[in-house]
Amino acid sequence: MRATGDSDLSAMPMADLFKLELEQQAAVLTENLLAIEKEGGSTERWTSMMRAAHSIKGAARLVNMQSIAAIAHSLEDGLTAMQHQGKGVAAEEVDLMLRAVDLMGRLAKSTDEQAWLAGHQDAYDSVMGDLNDHSVARHKQSPEESEPTFTAPMFDQAEAFKAKDDRTLRVAARQLDRLMALAGEALIQARWVRPYAEDLRKLKREQAAAHNLAQELKDVLQMANADEKVFARVTELVQQLIVCRDMVDERVTAVEQFDVRLESLSSRLQSEVIASRMRPFRDIVSGLPRLVRDLARTLGKSVELTVEGMETLVDRDVLDKIEAPLTHLINNALDHGIETVAERQAAGKTEAGNIELRAFHKGGMLYITIADDGRGLDYDAIRERIVKRRLLKKTVAASLTEVELTEFLFMPGFSTRDKVSALSGRGVGLDVVRDALVELRGSVEATSRAGGGTQFALRLPLTLSVLPALLLTIADETYAVPLARIQSIVRLPVHELISREGKRLVRIGDAEVPLVSAARVLELGKRDERTRVVSVLVLGDRDGSVGFVVGRFVAESELSVHVLPRQIGKIADVAAAALLEDGTPALILDVDDLLRSGRRALARDEAQLKTGAIIEEEHKKRVLVVDDSITVRELERKLLTAAGFEVDVAVDGMDGWNAARTQIYDLVITDIDMPRLNGYQLTQMIKQDFSLRDIPVLVVSAKERRSERAMAMQSGAAAFLGKTHFHDDSFLDVVAKVLAGKS
Repeated sequence: MRATGDSDLSAMPMADLFKLELEQQAAVLTENLLAIEKEGGSTERWTSMMRAAHSIKGAARLVNMQSIAAIAHSLEDGLTAMQHQGKGVAAEEVDLMLRAVDLMGRLAKSTDEQAWLAGHQDAYDSVMGDLNDHSVARHKQSPEESEPTFTAPMFDQAEAFKAKDDRTLRVAARQLDRLMALAGEALIQARWVRPYAEDLRKLKREQAAAHNLAQELKDVLQMANADEKVFARVTELVQQLIVCRDMVDERVTAVEQFDVRLESLSSRLQSEVIASRMRPFRDIVSGLPRLVRDLARTLGKSVELTVEGMETLVDRDVLDKIEAPLTHLINNALDHGIETVAERQAAGKTEAGNIELRAFHKGGMLYITIADDGRGLDYDAIRERIVKRRLLKKTVAASLTEVELTEFLFMPGFSTRDKVSALSGRGVGLDVVRDALVELRGSVEATSRAGGGTQFALRLPLTLSVLPALLLTIADETYAVPLARIQSIVRLPVHELISREGKRLVRIGDAEVPLVSAARVLELGKRDERTRVVSVLVLGDRDGSVGFVVGRFVAESELSVHVLPRQIGKIADVAAAALLEDGTPALILDVDDLLRSGRRALARDEAQLKTGAIIEEEHKKRVLVVDDSITVRELERKLLTAAGFEVDVAVDGMDGWNAARTQIYDLVITDIDMPRLNGYQLTQMIKQDFSLRDIPVLVVSAKERRSERAMAMQSGAAAFLGKTHFHDDSFLDVVAKVLAGKS
C-alpha cells in the first residue's frame, strides 16, 4: 500500500517521493490528453495539465533529475502553445505528448539517469526534438500570442503528497492477512459471551425456582407450627436466595449489555479490516483507455472504451490477479472483434467501434463483462481450425453447437489466426484467461451474435477473506458451503422423491435432479440417519445439477476463511476452513470437487444397475483422463468410450491424484500444464506409490519439444503424444500400445 500521509514523508527517500509525484502527475496528464482528444479541451483541463507538467519540472530539479526536468519544460511549452493557438488537437500531437510522459516514467525508474540516457539517447533526442519542433510550429500559427504567463506554485513536498480526505500507511500484505485472521477470531471470541449470558439466564431461572421452593417450605412450616429455630433458618434461607437472585439478575443484565457492546465493536473491527483489503475497480482500469487508444491506432481502427462500475470494491488479491486477464480480453476484442472503419461502414455501423467494460456486485459475487459491438465469433472459422488441427473429424465438427464451438477458444494454443502479429497467432490464447479465473475459484463464459459482437462474462468471489456460507451437517459433522454456489435447498417428505430404474431423483422446478448421499461422497463411513423428511442441497454447473442428501441445514453465516496449511496439501472436496461462532472448526467444501465426486458416485451406481452387462463390464479397461481443458477432456473421453473403454475424467492433477488413489484404473492419460499439480508431478507421485506404480501413464501435451518429452519419460510416463499430431486413429493406436506394454 502506498504511503501518502504527512507522517510518512520524513521516512521516505527523496527519490521515492519524486517517483510518487511523477506517477501521480503522469496519470493527470494521460487522462486529460485522452479526454481532450476525444471531447475537446476546457480551461480546467488545460490548466490541470500545465500544472502537472510544471510540478514535475520543479520536483525533478529538486532531486537533480535534469533530463526529466527538460522533458517536462518542453512538454509545458507544447501544452501552452496548443492552448493559446486554440485549434483542435490532432491525434499525432497527443501521441507526442504521451511519448514524453512515457519517457519521463522510464527515466524515473532507472537507478542511474546518465547510464540510462547513454543507452537510450536516440529515443530521448527524438522526443525532445519533436517537442521543440511542435512548439515552434504551434507558435508560428499564432504569432500574435505572447509568451505563456502560466505560473504554478513551487513544488511543496508536504502538499504534493497529502491525501485529499484521509491518509494511508505502508502495510505489508502479510501483516494485513494476519490482522484479518485476528479480527475474525476476535469476532468469534466475542460471540462466546452470548451462550455464557444464556447460561446465566438459566441460573437466574433456577435461582427463582429455588426461592419459590424455599418460600413454599416456609409457608408449610408456618402452617404446621414448626419449631421456631427451624422456621427461622428457613426464613434466613429465603432471604439469602432473594439476595442471590437479585445479584444474578444484575450480572445477567451487565453481561447482556457487555455482549452487545463487544459484538458491535468486534463486528466493526472486522468490517474495517475487510474494508482495508478492498480497492476500487478503477485501480486496474485507469490505464485501459490509453491501451485501447494506442492499439486501435496501431491496428488502423477507431475504438471507444466505456467503463462502468469504477467504484465497485474488490478484494485486493482478486483485483491484482484479474488485471492480466482483462488486458488479454481487451486485446482480443480490439484484434478479433472490432472491424476496420471501412468494414463497419459497409455493415451500416458507426465508424467507431465500442468496447464496454462493466463491474458490479450480484449475489455476493463480482461480475465483470467485456462486450464489443464487432463482427462476432466466426463459427465456421473455428470449425475449420478444429478440423485443420485434427482435433475432430469434419463430420463431428459440423455437428457441434455454438456453445460447444466456443469452448474450443479456451483450449491451449487455439487460434483462428494463421499469421503471427503483435496480438495474435503466438500460441497464447484464451486458456490463460480461464486458468487465471479457475485459480480464483471463478469462471468465464463467452457469448456471441453474428455481426453483433462478443461478450465475455467473468464471475469471481467478491473477497477471498470473508465467505457468505450455508452451515449444514453431514454425518453429524458441521460443514460450510459457499452461498453463491448453491442453486437451491429443499426439505421434503421421503415419499415425494422420485424413484425411476433404481435411481432416486428430486424435482426442482421443471427439472429432475439425481440424488446422492453427501456422507457417502465424502467417504465419512457413517451415513445420515434415515428419516421421513430429507434435506437436499442442490449444486450445479454447466454440466448439470446434483442433489446431495445432508443431515440438516443449520444457518447462514459469514465466515473468515482460513487457508489450509501447505504441508497438509489439497484435501479432496475441501477448499478451506473456518471457525464457527462457538469456536469449533468447520471445513468449507469445494463445490467443483464435490460435484465431480458426486457424479462419479452416480456413475458407479448406474453401472451397477446394468446387471445384464456386469460380466462384460468387468472385462472393460478403465481409463482416467486428466486435463484442465474441458474440450480436450471431453474429446478424449468420447473417443475412448466409443472404443469400448470405461472412462473417468479429472480437471487437474490434484483431482486426478485423488481419483487414482480411490479408484482402480488400467491407464492414466494426463496433460502437462495444469493448476495445483502438473502432469510431471502427477506421474511421479503415481510411480512412487507402491499400490499405483504399475498403472501406465500416457502424456498428451501441446508441448512437443524434446525436453518436454524427455521430462515426461523421466517422470515415469510410458509414452508421449503431442497434441498437434493428435487425431482419432493416432490417439487410440498409442493407447492400445501402452495397454499392451509395447510403447
